[in-house]
Amino acid sequence: MKRTFALAALMALACTVSGTSLEPKDKEALKLAAAWMKHPITPKKADNGTVIFPYGESLPTIVCAPLRLCDIALQPGETVKHVRLGDTVRWKISPASSGPEIAPTTHAIVKPLEANLETTLLITTDRRTYHLRLVSDKKSWMPQVAFEYPEDQERAWAQYAVQQKELEQKEKLETMPQIGMHIEDLNFKYTIEGDSHWRPVRVFDDGTHTYIDLPRESKFRDAPILLVKDGKQDRLVNYRMHGERFVVDSLFDEAVLISGVGSEQQKITIKRTEG
Repeated sequence: MKRTFALAALMALACTVSGTSLEPKDKEALKLAAAWMKHPITPKKADNGTVIFPYGESLPTIVCAPLRLCDIALQPGETVKHVRLGDTVRWKISPASSGPEIAPTTHAIVKPLEANLETTLLITTDRRTYHLRLVSDKKSWMPQVAFEYPEDQERAWAQYAVQQKELEQKEKLETMPQIGMHIEDLNFKYTIEGDSHWRPVRVFDDGTHTYIDLPRESKFRDAPILLVKDGKQDRLVNYRMHGERFVVDSLFDEAVLISGVGSEQQKITIKRTEG
């Protein structure tokens, strides 16, 4: 009877060790892990020959060789917390650093003692965790390895957006309001004579149109009339008002702004000096 119970116990233990005790959810988890490890990734080559893996998309395989050093570079400024090797007897790993002291780049220098080995490497940092597969070959190896991070692309696009916004702000500062033209393309060589509470603050042209800006604080019931000097005659020209701005559909050498009649009349004379 005792032998029967002992045999039954051994059989139960064997079934457990063989993996038959795995539940469906455990098997599903294994499938997911295997799918991630086998997910195909395409590394890139940097100008200096570094093999660059996309971080987190799969389990990168780094090929090393005896008597050769594999240099695994982390992100600049990243601080290593822990390093764990699956095989600490036949694989050696040591730290190194490069770059400025304010944001140094940490390097994990890996060296296998013999060929045809396989193990895993875990590196934890203050930013992320690296899971790597190490394989040793007799002759072939990867001298330099680094990673491409998703946040680098996000940061690049964010920086691009900031630069575009700064450029737009700069263009706004260099551009006259409501004109959409750069200051260097405008001619401001005009004189303004006369006195009135609506005396223009500036007059300029873009080579096609003339712009007359009245003060924003000016308050008047009737807008002044614009007349252009044509010899000894004053004539009306096509113009329109945009807020406090006259937009004249032509250039002129001399013009007058008139408001009121008789003794209440106010007159401003505008002359183009050059341009």
